[in-house]
Amino acid sequence: MLAIPSFGYAFTSTEEAAAGIIENESKALGIITTRGDIELFVEDYFTEHKMKENVTFGLKLKSFYFLGVSSAKSYVVSELIKSFLLSTDFFMNKMDVSKPLKYTGIYSPYKKPCSNPFSFFYYPQKAV
Repeated sequence: MLAIPSFGYAFTSTEEAAAGIIENESKALGIITTRGDIELFVEDYFTEHKMKENVTFGLKLKSFYFLGVSSAKSYVVSELIKSFLLSTDFFMNKMDVSKPLKYTGIYSPYKKPCSNPFSFFYYPQKAV
């Protein structure tokens, strides 16, 4: 009985696990994403951070994916989701979850130095 889950664990790539984590967290947050945008982000993220060679990172991601660990319980998952959201137009659309996310390129404060996702300009207006 243990062979079936371990078989899936062994044949799931780290990139598939990262994409699955992002997809699961997006659903939990109520954010509309497309698989294509997630895959583009994961490819750029692994290239930018040189994660393809990091075996322990891959094992962590696979474990977190198969165990369903959320961003509230894992710093690794939280950083992955934060990087994904910063790499999309989520904050430019004032965190409107009804709009589907578009991947705009891997986030770097050096490429977008004036972008401040925590600015009050990005938050929805509330009636006073």
